[in-house]
Amino acid sequence: MILCSDSRVQMESFDFTPENDIFTVRNIGNQIATTPGSVEYGINHLNTPVLFIVGHSGCGAVNAAYGDYSKESPDIQKELNTIQIKSAPDVKAAILLNINNQVDAALKKFDDKIKSERLTVVGGVYDFRDDYERGDGRFIITNLNGETDPQKIEASPLFKKIKEAHIGVASVHKQEKQKTN
Repeated sequence: MILCSDSRVQMESFDFTPENDIFTVRNIGNQIATTPGSVEYGINHLNTPVLFIVGHSGCGAVNAAYGDYSKESPDIQKELNTIQIKSAPDVKAAILLNINNQVDAALKKFDDKIKSERLTVVGGVYDFRDDYERGDGRFIITNLNGETDPQKIEASPLFKKIKEAHIGVASVHKQEKQKTN
């Protein structure tokens, strides 16, 4: 699991007893590029079958990367430079774009494991502020191995046994459809 280092995002939000369950990598902006060795360790040495990339509502790193961060220290700038989200129409969409970008990076990096079905990459947003209108404290799945269409994600065999999964962000998908029409 790749999480943002934001203190508002706690493991207990996803797993009440995370000890010995989840290998977690935390950094600003829930990125692969800034902690590749840690991510590879979880995948290649611990044989993690699912890589969760978790963004969150109100992400300060994404907000900073979306704006002008030239006054930040060189080390912070270096980490923010790897968050490529300037094309998003707003910060809420930028959070989702960052998640998708991180999933894309994982798909490239671990292509052989994904193709052989030894790894599944799931992207989602932990919405503790109800920014995406699905309820406070929800984890919303927005990407499954590069697929972002909520209906296709929900139809995946991976979700047949899961009774309550929150998939897709309707308000953002409506905005995307309006732009393409």
